[in-house]
Amino acid sequence: MSLTQRLARALPFWILAGFLALGPADARLANPDQAFLDDQIGQLEVLEDSLLTVEGPPPVILEGVRHVLLFRDNALAQLEERLPLTGLDGIETQDLLDDAVVRAISSLLEGVEIDTTSVDEEEAFIYAEAMVGVPPLGESPVGFMVLTFLKVAIEAADQVRDVAHLSENHAALLALSAARHATDLYLTLDESLASRDRAATFRQSSVLFRLRCPNDEAGYGLAKERNRLMPDSAIARVNTLVCTVCGDTLVVTFPLVLPSALNQRSEVQHLKEKPQAPRGSGGVEP
Repeated sequence: MSLTQRLARALPFWILAGFLALGPADARLANPDQAFLDDQIGQLEVLEDSLLTVEGPPPVILEGVRHVLLFRDNALAQLEERLPLTGLDGIETQDLLDDAVVRAISSLLEGVEIDTTSVDEEEAFIYAEAMVGVPPLGESPVGFMVLTFLKVAIEAADQVRDVAHLSENHAALLALSAARHATDLYLTLDESLASRDRAATFRQSSVLFRLRCPNDEAGYGLAKERNRLMPDSAIARVNTLVCTVCGDTLVVTFPLVLPSALNQRSEVQHLKEKPQAPRGSGGVEP
C-alpha cells in the first residue's frame, strides 16, 4: 500500500478529532467578484495574444512584461472601486487576477532565449546590489509576491542602466532572467498535490495577514482554528479572527487541499469496496 493510500485510510481518524460542526451563517467563504475577473482576464488574454506576436531583443521583450504589469495596476485600481482590497472578497479577487497575470507573463517568456553569458561578473554584481531589499519569494510565493519581485527586477534594470551605465541589452537580460526565475518557481507549485497544498496554505496565511477590520483598518489576531467537514467530503479550516483594536470577530473558512483530496479519495475507495460473499466448503456459492 502506498503512502498516499495509507494517509487516505488514516485521514478520517486523525483529522476528525478537530472537526467543528458549523452552520452556513457561522463561517464565511471568500466570494470573489467573478464578473470583474471574467472581464479583466478576457482583456488580459487579448493583450497576451498581441504581445506574443512581438519579437525582438531583450529590451523589447521586457517592454511587453511592463505592459502586462501596467495592465494589472489599472485592473487593481478598478477593483478597489468595487471591493476593498483589505477585505476577504477583494483579496480573493486580487489573488485570482494575479494568478492569471503571472501565467500571462510566464507565457511571454516561454521560448525566449535569455542568455546572460555575455553579462560579465561585475555587471551581475551591480544588478544584484540594485535588487537588495526585495522581499524573498520563499518556496511557495503568492502571486502578488511574484509580481512585486518582477517590478523590483525591472526597476533595478532601469537603475543600473541609467546610473551604473550598463548597456540596455544587458540590463534587460538580467531583469528577464530574474523574471523567469520567479515565474518558473510559481508554476512549479502546480506540479504535485503536496506542492499545491503547501502553496494554498501559505496563501491562506497571507490572506489572514492582509485582512483589515472595516471599522478601524486594524489587523486581526487568530483566536481559534478548527477543521470542518464539508458536504462534498472536502475538509476546510475555520479561522476565528478578532480585531486587535475594536474586538469585532470575523470567521473565515479556507479549503484544505491535501486533506480534502485524501478524504475524498478515501470516500471513493469505501464506495467501491463491495462485501464479498462468504465462500462455502463445497457446493454452489450463492
